Amino acid sequence: MKASEFAAQFRDDLRQLRIDGHKTLQINNIVNFLEGKIPELEAAERDSHKVTVDFRVEHYKHELAANHTLLESVFDYGRYALNTALLINAGAAVSLLSYIGGMAKRTSASAEDASLAMLIYVIGVFFAGLAGSGAYCSQYFYTYKPDAKTGAYFHRATVVVMLLAYTSFLCGSLLAYGALKGTNH
Repeated sequence: MKASEFAAQFRDDLRQLRIDGHKTLQINNIVNFLEGKIPELEAAERDSHKVTVDFRVEHYKHELAANHTLLESVFDYGRYALNTALLINAGAAVSLLSYIGGMAKRTSASAEDASLAMLIYVIGVFFAGLAGSGAYCSQYFYTYKPDAKTGAYFHRATVVVMLLAYTSFLCGSLLAYGALKGTNH
């Protein structure tokens, strides 16, 4: 029972005693006192509830802002990883293409290795683009659909495809190294 409920009940009981004719207590003074205190107690209870609600709202706002900041940093790192995979594979493909163009003037067995390296770089560019699409799908399902499993699936698939893009760069670079090493003799 709340303090205001108790006070109201006590007041009502004292009023009943007054109606019944009991005058040994200073019932009028007690009733008047309680009649003044009941609104104060009710107001204090409302203010206490309002403070609790305000605190919870501010706490929620703080958590939301912190989560938003973390999510933005995840997006930034993901964007950086996508751009890096795209840039290293595309840059390597362009530089190798110019190398193959210069090598076409003189025939060499290493041209096949360089062509294969270029194909692997192009595949790496494709994987980087595919990872960008996977990241979009992941965020779409996390944000607009209540299906977190599908969002998590796209998230994991995007990480795997990004690893494939980096692996493509590594494999293409090894093949290009072998092609360049073969032209030096």
